[in-house]
Amino acid sequence: MKKTLKITISAVLTALTLVYIVFMPTIDLGVWSFTPFSHAFLFIACFISPYTAVMTYLSVLGGFIIKTGNYLIWLRAASHLFFVVFLVIYIKFFKLKSKKHIIIAAAVTAALHAVFEILAVLFGLVLGFGDIKLYGTVYYILLVVGLGTIGHSLLDYFAAFFLYKVCRIERLILGQASQKDLQEEFEDNLLKDKMRLDAETEKKKNLNIENAIAEQDQKSK
Repeated sequence: MKKTLKITISAVLTALTLVYIVFMPTIDLGVWSFTPFSHAFLFIACFISPYTAVMTYLSVLGGFIIKTGNYLIWLRAASHLFFVVFLVIYIKFFKLKSKKHIIIAAAVTAALHAVFEILAVLFGLVLGFGDIKLYGTVYYILLVVGLGTIGHSLLDYFAAFFLYKVCRIERLILGQASQKDLQEEFEDNLLKDKMRLDAETEKKKNLNIENAIAEQDQKSK
């Protein structure tokens, strides 16, 4: 990806992330709160490049710092760095070219997301950033934060992946897959289309032969 394009896309994602997080209403369930699709831009950034991912991560952290004075939420946002690092490295090696790699990336990312948010909350409670009795430590941390984060992460991941694929098809953005991979993808699609057309042509040819034979049999009778 050209440097100018990378910087431009990073700037756009950083701005969108910051505005979205600050102004998007937070759903508060009492013991746990979340901002719908708050990780979507961050996942898209990971699909694009490590540089874009880092810039967008900082925007996510900054957005939550601006939005709320809750230190536990700040720590949860800061913990995103770990799954971002994993996802960027994973994409660098596997490019998310198959359903298997896409699902593995989603599952491991969600697990890391949950584990490090749990550790962030534990760390925050130890530092006195929350009332341990209020949260009911085991229930709150393991069930609410853990399972809630996994569900939230998977939803945001697949929403982001869908949007990213649409943008790539329209050539709006390039990702770690690079222009070479896009060219290979394009050529593969052309080959598949040619094979499909050849198969349809062959099928029609065989059908015409069968009809001709059937007509010949009827005339001979």
